Amino acid sequence: MGLQRGLTLKIVKYIALYAAGLLVGIGVFAIRTDWLGFVVFAVIFLGGLIILVYWHAHTFYYRCQCCGNVFAISTLKDLISPHGLQRENGWKFLCCPKCKKWSKAQIVPKDNSEPTQ
Repeated sequence: MGLQRGLTLKIVKYIALYAAGLLVGIGVFAIRTDWLGFVVFAVIFLGGLIILVYWHAHTFYYRCQCCGNVFAISTLKDLISPHGLQRENGWKFLCCPKCKKWSKAQIVPKDNSEPTQ
């Protein structure tokens, strides 16, 4: 089961907005190569990254491949955990809070299911 079309378009919009912000930051850094240009670029880069990861952590649940438990994760865990893509959906390598096993947990949109914990 893939992501819904509306959610996919929202993801593309957010990533495009972040990319546009990065281009602005790169432009400022190219014009002002001193510390101020670097600070502007760093604020745009890190601020945008934190906003995107926060949004992602609060928009998706994860389903354990071992026991089927659906659970949420923190923004920090969303930022640092390994992740990837498969044909229909994405995954994150997480430890299930129910069965305590590590697996490639499938990403599940929050509007499609509720956590089982």
